[in-house]
Amino acid sequence: MSGSRRHRRFRGKVTPVSAIIGVLIYASVVSSVGSEERLNTSFVLACTDDLTKLLEGDEGNCAASASAVVTVTRPDLVESAVSDPPATAARGASFPITDVVRNLAGVASGPSTTRYYLSLDMVTRAGDTLLTGIRAVPGLAAGGSQSGTANVTIPSTTPPNTYFLLACADSTNVVAETDEMNNCKPSSSTVTVTRDEARSPRSSHPHVRGAPRPRPAAGLTRGSSDRLIGDVW
Repeated sequence: MSGSRRHRRFRGKVTPVSAIIGVLIYASVVSSVGSEERLNTSFVLACTDDLTKLLEGDEGNCAASASAVVTVTRPDLVESAVSDPPATAARGASFPITDVVRNLAGVASGPSTTRYYLSLDMVTRAGDTLLTGIRAVPGLAAGGSQSGTANVTIPSTTPPNTYFLLACADSTNVVAETDEMNNCKPSSSTVTVTRDEARSPRSSHPHVRGAPRPRPAAGLTRGSSDRLIGDVW
């Protein structure tokens, strides 16, 4: 039986839940119902002879409503904690981040992925810098949580600046949630991203051991008071 079927003897739309011994059970809600029904609180109806196979003296008294209700809902994944990044890090540097993902809803969630960003203002925006490194989070029971650590790397193209770190649960939007806007949590402190670590300067004319030493320029001679510094006079 299709989930979009309307029950014509009652106001509103209804969705069949199961059929047992000729009695059909329905979840009846005020708004739309179906396989993609809205989040809502539903009453449960038990309907006898729902397919009207029997001719009855009263066709309008075949249903009874349960006193309990069913709440139709979804998971809600949030970051409840995130560790702070180092105070300073060069572009291309890596460091560990520990975070806790929690399911606030009364139903279980499927597996999800947590990703990490650098943000100038603690708010998730399209221009935030995505760090290399993710954390796989297993499915969480209602009210459950899971802690883990991921190693992240600052991209070499990141503009030098001071950033907050954002940990974002279900960053790939695999889990349908009651609230899709509460997945990220910022760190309490910032990280200052600097340019690549400076390399030690090298002489443009290094001396190779065993090679002849350069001769003094024309007109210059080595005196007896000259001192040897390294391998070059």
